[in-house]
Amino acid sequence: MRRYAMAPTVGTTRPNDNGQASALAQQLRQQILTRGPMKFSAWMHACLYGPAGYYMRDHRKTGPGPDADFATSPTLHPFLAECVAREIAATWRELEQPMQVIEFGGGAGDLCRDALRYLHEHDPHCLQAIEWIHIEASPYHRQLQANAPKNVSWMDEMPVVAAGFVIAHEFLDALPVDMAQRVAGKWVEMLVGPQGWMAEAELPLPDEAENGDWMPMPAAADAWCDIVKSNLQSGRVLVVDYGGVEPWRHASMGTLRTFRAQQDGGSPLTEPGEKDITASIDFQRLARAMAPWSTDFVITQEEWLLRHGILDALNGTDRSTKRGASEYLRLRQLLLPTGLGAAFKVARFSPCL
Repeated sequence: MRRYAMAPTVGTTRPNDNGQASALAQQLRQQILTRGPMKFSAWMHACLYGPAGYYMRDHRKTGPGPDADFATSPTLHPFLAECVAREIAATWRELEQPMQVIEFGGGAGDLCRDALRYLHEHDPHCLQAIEWIHIEASPYHRQLQANAPKNVSWMDEMPVVAAGFVIAHEFLDALPVDMAQRVAGKWVEMLVGPQGWMAEAELPLPDEAENGDWMPMPAAADAWCDIVKSNLQSGRVLVVDYGGVEPWRHASMGTLRTFRAQQDGGSPLTEPGEKDITASIDFQRLARAMAPWSTDFVITQEEWLLRHGILDALNGTDRSTKRGASEYLRLRQLLLPTGLGAAFKVARFSPCL
């Protein structure tokens, strides 16, 4: 028996929405009315990656300022990309052979550009030995990523890589998830119906939860782990994303959230294609999904940046000038334990040889 949850009417858009978004809203609503309730992963995929989805549209998404929807660490300051470059160089030296760098969901290309620029200035031998490949579905983002200090290439899927370094920065959190809610002592899957969330079949999930808790079920992230393990024969995988250990517990909507114009974008069931939809990563589950590969570390972004010498970078910044003061503040944002420094985790995985 299905129970209707309170939610805005599915597929609603704002009066000033563009035609593309309005068409997507109508299409999804008609599909639900015709075929029945939709799994949330299918809804999320259509809203983000479908032909009229958020990531497919030609508009600025990342960076500071109200004309972007959210800021990422690479858009705030190049230091994080420089840390990635050092990890790439260290892996290349250990493998002692040419290497492919595979970046998933590179967005506007900030991380790639700054990492390659760092290698050009500090490790040109490594730069010559690597090939940077973007796994990117968005034609708009591919255009932005092309503005790099070295030739880069694109693929729709990860190739088999003999020696490589895989980067997933704020990628896994935007992979489609299904949603479960704890209701009357039982977990039920929540589907998208014509009037909002609808409770469907019971699910065999852990009992240690409270009524009202929501849990994202990241089957797409689990599948991504299998693809990477199958295709990367030697090298490392670096994941940088927000989350923790079972971050969904007692969190609003199980950490499912939306972003638009640097603010909470409201319900994920309204304005499809107009805003980002994400769910925090359960890094304990991610480590299990990456097994039997070894988990080198799962640490906060703060600790990882400290390992890479961010304090020296901060102390070396000239704050007496307006430009230097601005750079100092942007660099500090990456580190703050009350912000990105604690909210984001960095995990590294290696094949067990």
